[in-house]
Amino acid sequence: MRRRMDLFLKNNICFVPVLHGRLEFALQVIRHFAAFEPDAIAVELPKTLEEVILRGVKRLPLLSVLLYEERDGTTVYLPLEPTDASVEALRLGIEHGIPCYCIDR
Repeated sequence: MRRRMDLFLKNNICFVPVLHGRLEFALQVIRHFAAFEPDAIAVELPKTLEEVILRGVKRLPLLSVLLYEERDGTTVYLPLEPTDASVEALRLGIEHGIPCYCIDR
């Protein structure tokens, strides 16, 4: 019988589904990280904000909030919380010296 974590492996890539801002998903990221030992981390956060997001993650446990404007003029409020799975994945990557990437548009 396959372990539950194996269901998220495809061609040497580990996919971890997340719901932003939920501790349960951040805990799953920690479990997958320990089991998979990744060579790189990619998260669904805006590529255009990668530098400031990584800087904010490095400030943890201090919280950061990013405000930016979408192309349509909508203002987006993006808190970088330790309970967010994407933030936790980046934090783990930084802590272990693993390259981290934001890959969303």
